[in-house]
Formats: sequence, C-alpha cells, structure tokens
Amino acid sequence: MRSYKTEVRKNTSGKVTFYRVRWSTTGKERKKTFQKSAQADAFRSSPVTAAHEEKRSI
Repeated sequence: MRSYKTEVRKNTSGKVTFYRVRWSTTGKERKKTFQKSAQADAFRSSPVTAAHEEKRSI
C-alpha cells in the first residue's frame, strides 16, 4: 500500500473546498474526499498505521 500526502483542493477564489486522501493498493489508485482536514487526517492514518504494523510483524 502506498499513501500520498493529503491534497488541499481550492475553488477559483482560493477558498478551501475539500481535502482529498489518495492511496494505492495493488497498482490501483483510490481517492476519498472530506470537508474537514481532521477527517482526512484521521482516515489517512488508519491504513498508514496498519501498513506499519504489518511491516513490524514480518
């Protein structure tokens, strides 16, 4: 699993409209959007933590 930096998406006037979390598994890229940065960070941390735990157990 590869996780990317959370993207901040803005409208034409520069206002932040949403935050996008991107990740890929088995070569397929996936995305999920959130209205609040804390929601995006919480969602992103789950798979990242799981991936780190898996590496430690090997």
